[in-house]
Amino acid sequence: YPTERKVTLVTALWREDFLEPELYMQHYRLRALAQAGEKPKALAAIRKFWGRIVLSGSRTIWECGVHQLGKWAYGGAGSICHGFSNTPIDFFQRTILGVRPTAPGFSRCAIDPSPIGLTHAKGTVPTPHGTLDVAWSVTGKTLTLELRIPHGVQADLQDGQFFGPGLHSVEISLPDSDLCVEPQNEPPALIRGGGLEMTDSLGAIVHA
Repeated sequence: YPTERKVTLVTALWREDFLEPELYMQHYRLRALAQAGEKPKALAAIRKFWGRIVLSGSRTIWECGVHQLGKWAYGGAGSICHGFSNTPIDFFQRTILGVRPTAPGFSRCAIDPSPIGLTHAKGTVPTPHGTLDVAWSVTGKTLTLELRIPHGVQADLQDGQFFGPGLHSVEISLPDSDLCVEPQNEPPALIRGGGLEMTDSLGAIVHA
């Protein structure tokens, strides 16, 4: 797209006068925001819409959390345990942890974490070869990355380094864009204390 058209499209993803997509369709919006370099806005949307579910004390993710809420949606027929609404897990894995498969069967993957103002994160990503464990923490402009890679998987970093099976620790210098703080003036945060912990591909635990 021409630059001016791209700017218009990206701006439309965040315009408040447009119809806000429900939780399921937020998947495409969050993917588009991340690809356009607007990761803080994607994280802010997760905090805004999924944060209220977490803060409600619900143990499951609802079908509706934007225009209608939980069981009260659709005249009292709203699902309060809806797999289609779990798109934050995709964002946590692909963007915050930075793990993406790049070859069939997860034989190779890219790892490119994006802190987005967070100070630490860790998660376990299931692969056909076993679980891939990722943890990172930020001190100043340095990200310390800890990896546990299963046999049969090669992990490639953005700087050209690659790692095979086993335990690995590496330090990465962060650009200023990865140190930015997420947009302010949003509802209470889904992720508190600056960190994130994922347990598997189906759910996440966030620590206050």
